[in-house]
Amino acid sequence: MVGGWRVFLSSNGIVFSVNGLNVVADPSGSGVEVFPDVILVSHAHSDHVSGLSDLYRPGVPVVMSRETYRLLRLDGYRFRSSDVLLVSPGDVLDICGVEVSAKHAGHAVGSLMFEIDFGSVRFGYTGDFNYEDSVVMRRADLLDCDILVVDSTYGMPKYSFPPRRILYRLIRERLREAAEEGFLLSLHGYALGKGQELTRLAWEFVGGTISVERSVGIYNRVFEESIGMALGNYSIGGSADVFVRNIFSPPAPRAKKFIFTGWAVSRKFGNAVAFPLSAHSSFLSLVEFVERVDPDGVLTVFGFNDFFANYLRRELGIPSYPIPRIPRELVFNKLRMRDRGDSSLKRFFRG
Repeated sequence: MVGGWRVFLSSNGIVFSVNGLNVVADPSGSGVEVFPDVILVSHAHSDHVSGLSDLYRPGVPVVMSRETYRLLRLDGYRFRSSDVLLVSPGDVLDICGVEVSAKHAGHAVGSLMFEIDFGSVRFGYTGDFNYEDSVVMRRADLLDCDILVVDSTYGMPKYSFPPRRILYRLIRERLREAAEEGFLLSLHGYALGKGQELTRLAWEFVGGTISVERSVGIYNRVFEESIGMALGNYSIGGSADVFVRNIFSPPAPRAKKFIFTGWAVSRKFGNAVAFPLSAHSSFLSLVEFVERVDPDGVLTVFGFNDFFANYLRRELGIPSYPIPRIPRELVFNKLRMRDRGDSSLKRFFRG
């Protein structure tokens, strides 16, 4: 039996608590509900770090990638240098008696997933992740864990996007058609993550002069310097044939607007041409990822967490539930432990 542990979504982020030791991942919200012993930051998107300034106190270790640290510094976040633990995929740290392993997330430059091993139970936390290769990033690593906490942003079947090899062909065709018709092109996606992919696609598919918005350009430079991969010939600002802009920015004057987001499946974007190109895993990729990890239990978080948990429980037979929003104890009974090799034991999860 493994017990005495709690995982829940607090106002500060996702809390992994075992025997009074609190590891908080991706601080969000305001105030302090849980005092952390360790803070994990998966990546630099604002919805995963908005509560970091409130939660961090000198003396608390903060684990993140070098790229994420650089981006947070650019955004004005400050930490005591001795508290910052910079890791790359494959690194393993022992912090406060907890083994933390960093894994590649495939979501944006510097994005990480984590394995959090308390000894009695090993958690996996995906953060935002993409289990599909793109022109700028390889797909996420697999996690080795007993309990998987998985992002379910697109955890419904209608968000089963076409494979990138097909999407890329469609995108290339539409962009070239518009260019041949004499249009300037304005490509829009989230500046961190999608912006780098769109810069590369603009260079490969259209060419000509490419201008990226300043916010995109900052992330492009960090990507190129850390990954060692050129995204193409582009300038930051100025006139161009192709513009790469943040998803919320207006299109360039007299340009045809293209939007790239998984929400293109279910939302309208005015006169813009929209493609379901996402830095998150699609529904099919999420299912494949969970199947390959083969955890003893799953907690879903973000997005369609209720539907996705029900699907995993019903279709894969894996005990799966939306992550609790209150700190209650979760218990495994007759757990199929990987290291015991006892696959005949019935998996049982209750909260």
